[in-house]
Amino acid sequence: MRPRHLNPLLVLALTGPLFGAEPAAEPIQKTVPAISADANHLQPALPPEPRTLRLAPGAKVGAIERQPLDRQGLAADIEALTRSVKRVEETLGGGAPGGTSPEDAAQAASHEGNHSAPGVAPAGKPAAPATSERYGPALTAMTRGSALLIDAELSAEPLDAVVKELAKLAGVALEEATVPGIKRNVELHVRGVPWQTCLDRVLGQAGVAWRLSGTGAAERISLTNAPDSDDDERAGERVLERAAADTDPNFAAFAAEARWLLASRRLKAGEPALAMRRFNELVQGMSRNRDPVVQQWVQRGVRGIGDCMADLKQWSEARSVYRNYISRAVEGDPDLAQVYLASAEVGRKQGLATHDPVAFDEAVDDLHALLENFGDDPHRSEVPAARLLIGGLLYQAQRWHEAETQLAKYVADAGGTATDTIRYQLADSAFQLGRFADARVGFEDLLRRFRGPVHDPSDELYQQAAYAIGLCYLREPQPRFVHALFAFQRAQTEFPKSKLTPELLLNIARCYAEIEREDEAVAALWMMLQQDAPAGSATGPGPGTARDHLDEALGQLLGRISEYPGPVRAKAMFYIAQAAHRRAERERTQRGVLAAQAIGYYERVMSENPSPELRDATRIGLARACFLAGNDERGELELINALKDPGLGDRDRAYAARLLGEHYRALGKPREAIKAFQGIVE
Repeated sequence: MRPRHLNPLLVLALTGPLFGAEPAAEPIQKTVPAISADANHLQPALPPEPRTLRLAPGAKVGAIERQPLDRQGLAADIEALTRSVKRVEETLGGGAPGGTSPEDAAQAASHEGNHSAPGVAPAGKPAAPATSERYGPALTAMTRGSALLIDAELSAEPLDAVVKELAKLAGVALEEATVPGIKRNVELHVRGVPWQTCLDRVLGQAGVAWRLSGTGAAERISLTNAPDSDDDERAGERVLERAAADTDPNFAAFAAEARWLLASRRLKAGEPALAMRRFNELVQGMSRNRDPVVQQWVQRGVRGIGDCMADLKQWSEARSVYRNYISRAVEGDPDLAQVYLASAEVGRKQGLATHDPVAFDEAVDDLHALLENFGDDPHRSEVPAARLLIGGLLYQAQRWHEAETQLAKYVADAGGTATDTIRYQLADSAFQLGRFADARVGFEDLLRRFRGPVHDPSDELYQQAAYAIGLCYLREPQPRFVHALFAFQRAQTEFPKSKLTPELLLNIARCYAEIEREDEAVAALWMMLQQDAPAGSATGPGPGTARDHLDEALGQLLGRISEYPGPVRAKAMFYIAQAAHRRAERERTQRGVLAAQAIGYYERVMSENPSPELRDATRIGLARACFLAGNDERGELELINALKDPGLGDRDRAYAARLLGEHYRALGKPREAIKAFQGIVE
C-alpha cells in the first residue's frame, strides 16, 4: 500500500519570537477536498509504505517475460472482461454517477435491440434460415457467427420489392424513396453473402446509393441518387463488415483486423458505447484462436475496451481492463508502454474524481513499471510523458526528492523547456527540501517570466511564487526581514487582488515588527531603500529617513486592517503592537508616547476576541507595555489575571510568573517576588 495523503501546493506556517505562544500564520493551501473514510470499513488501514523509484538507469526490475498461453486462465480473463463490459453497460443504462450522456446510454442499450452494428446479427435472431414473405425459399437469411448472410436466386424482380425484402430480413426499417430506377428489374444470385453486400449489388444495377443511419429501433436504410462525400467511407466500412464476417479459418487474421478497425472507427466517431461492444465481440469471438497474429488483434481489442471505458469515465473498470492487458502482455509488445501510461492516467483521473489516494498510488505504480522497463529507450515518447505525470503525482504526495528528480529529468530531456507549472513545482520542491536559495532563484525566475511577453494564463501560480520569495528570506538560518518585507510589498503591489492578501498583510506586519527590534535592521532597511532594491519594489528611497518609511508602512497597514476578517485583524494588530513596543524600548525620548500606542494596539487585539493562544500572548504583551509606560498597577493586574487563568499555557505561565517576580523584586518586595516566581498569586 502506498501513502494515503494528498498535499496542498504550499503549506508554509510562519512562526516568530513572541512574548507568549503566538499561533502560526495561516498556511497557504490549494483547496484539496477532504478524503472521507468509509463508515462501514471497520479495520484500520495499513501504515504507508512508499515505493522508492529507481532514479538511475539500470537493470529492468519489472521486465516482461514471455509466458506460455494458459487456456484456462485465458477463459477466466475473458469471462471477467465480459462481466466488466456488462457492468459498464448497466451503469450507463441506469444513469449511475460517472456515466455518460443519455445519447451514449441509448447507444449502449441499443445493442440489445435490433442490431448491435451494421452487419452484426441482433441478439435473439434465430439460427435457422429466415424465408422472405414474398419470394419464399428463393430469398433466405441465416445468422452465422455475428453476420447475417443471404442466399438468393432472383431474376427480373422489381428493385423496390427486393430491397424491401432484404430490409425485412435484416430487421432494419426502409425509408420510402422515389429515386429514379427504383422500379426497374434486377437480378440477385448469391449464396452466403452479407446482406449489405446484397444491397450494394442490386442497387448498383440501378445506380442507386444507400446509407444506414440511426441505432436500435431507429435504425433505417435511406436511398438516394446523389452520393455525398461520405459514400466512399461507408463503402469502405461495408468492405470491413464483409471481412469481419468471414468465417474462413485461413482468413481469421484479416477478420480480426477488420473487427478491430470497425470498433476503432466507432470510438473515433465519438460512440464509445458502441465501440466497446464491438471490441468485446472481437475478444469474445476470436480469443481461442491460436494464430499469434489473431492474438495480437485480440490483445488490442482488450486495450480498446479499456479505452472505451476511459472515454465513458468508468475509471475503475477501465483500470481493471488495462491491468488485464498488462498481465497478458509478452516481451516486445509494442503497445505495452502506452497501456501503462493510459492506466496511470485513468488512476489519476479516478483519484481526482473520487478523492481516492489509493488511486493516485496505483497510478504511481504503473508509471514506476513503465520507467523501469522503458526508461532507457530515448525514442519512447511515453517516457517523458510518464516522467511528467509521475513528477506531478509524487509532488502531490509530498515526496519532494523523487518529484524533483523526475521533473528535472523531464526538463533535461526536453532541452530545458518547461511550463511555468513545472518550474513552480521544481522551486517548491527545493523549498520543501530546505534549499531556500535555490528555491528563491526559481520563484524569482517565474516572476521575471510573468513580467515578460509570454506566460501561462493563470495568475495564481505567480502569486504563490511572489509570496514564496519572501518566505525564502524568512526561512534562512538568519532570517532577512528587510529583504522579506520588500518581497511581500512587491507581491502586494503586483497582485492587489490576490487570494493571498491576508497572508501578505500578516507577514508584512511581522517583518515590520522584527525590523523594529534592532537599530541595525532599520539601518539595513534604509540602505535597501537607497539602493532601490529589489528591482520593481513599490517602496522607493525618496526623501526622508528609514523611520519615515516605516511610519508610512505602518499607516498603510492600519488603513487596510478593517478590510479583513477578525482573526486576520487581530493577528496583524498584534504584530503592530509588538513593533510599537520594541520601538519604545529603543527610543527613550519617545518611550511614553510609543508605549501608550502599544497599549492601544494590544487593547484592539483583545477587542477582536482573538484565539486563546493569541489572547494569552496579548495579555503578557499588554502587561509589559504598561510597565514600560510607567503604569505598574495595571501591569501587575494583567499578569495576576493571566496567572489565575487555568487555561494559560505552560510556557506563557512560566514567562508571566518571571515577569511578575522580577517586577516585585525591582520594587523591593522579596516575599511577593518569591511567590510570583512560583506562580502563586492572590
